[in-house]
Amino acid sequence: GRIMEREKVDEKHAIRLIHRRDRDSAGFLRFFFEVDWEDPDLYDLVINTQRISADTAVGVISSLAVSPEMSAGVQIAQEKLTDLSLGQKVETAL
Repeated sequence: GRIMEREKVDEKHAIRLIHRRDRDSAGFLRFFFEVDWEDPDLYDLVINTQRISADTAVGVISSLAVSPEMSAGVQIAQEKLTDLSLGQKVETAL
């Protein structure tokens, strides 16, 4: 529904757009970061916005963001992002 409305296309075309964007995103992540975006270990939370309202999603994300479980992983995530960024800078310089 949302893609159809935003892009002003029929359902068939919207599905093709979604698949193309998914393929492009997956390729980008695989090429630059050597990760498979379908790997569930990459995600702490997945919200189906077809079933969960934006307000509920905001509440869940806000609560999780300040939880001790998330705080413990922040440093590790920041270090990993720094390493990935440095790796890309080195590769680009070469």
